[in-house]
Amino acid sequence: MRTRYLFACSSAVVDRPLNLPASCMRRVSKIRSLMCVAAMVCAALGLTAAHAQETGTSDAARSVGATRRGGSPPGNGVGDPNCAAPNSYVALVHGALVCQPRFNVNGDGTLTDNQTGLMWELETSACKGEVTCVTDKYTWTAGDRDRTGTLYTKFLATLNADVSASGHTSCFANHCDWRIPSSVELQTIAEPDSPTCGGGPPCIDAAFGPTQAYYYWSATTRADDPTIAWVLNFGVGDIAIGGKPLELYARAVRGGP
Repeated sequence: MRTRYLFACSSAVVDRPLNLPASCMRRVSKIRSLMCVAAMVCAALGLTAAHAQETGTSDAARSVGATRRGGSPPGNGVGDPNCAAPNSYVALVHGALVCQPRFNVNGDGTLTDNQTGLMWELETSACKGEVTCVTDKYTWTAGDRDRTGTLYTKFLATLNADVSASGHTSCFANHCDWRIPSSVELQTIAEPDSPTCGGGPPCIDAAFGPTQAYYYWSATTRADDPTIAWVLNFGVGDIAIGGKPLELYARAVRGGP
């Protein structure tokens, strides 16, 4: 059976079907070092093991990416778990291979996508001054093209300097590298083929919680017009463009290349 292995090698997520022999899988199940796993698989991909690195996922999904396991193959007796939907991704957690769903809610206001390795900010509906308020809108620029709008000066600036509930650590969910996703990254979480998409609810997995069925900013500028950025309409799950002075919604991300 062909299994899709998603690993972070040479600072990029590699999504390539591999047909690893049973002897290789036995070695994987016995290895307890994260970097040893990365080195072995990156070597199989013909990449430099020294450049293998973590994608910035949470401890719950720290597997140098994750492995998608389809169907229910027979057990191999060496610790490689048989995973079934919805827990169809194998992740290396504290030295052990475990089954997880694609989207893992981390319990700290974030969600990890085990398919891409990206960690996403979860929005909230309380809206009592928190930066994650689902109804807040932001401008991409204060002029016509530069990153001077409230998307960067307020939204990202607050996430990357916020004080946690404990008062002892800074930045949202204890991470200070939040950014605006690219247009490609936004499209990885849109679900235009969902049965309810276009009928009112946002076209996104329910694990993301409160989300507006409207336009969200990306960090990607249109190549032929620096005053326009790509946006994603979660009302229909499709990509579009918007003038940078517009006020639109935002969701932050971290990790990835």
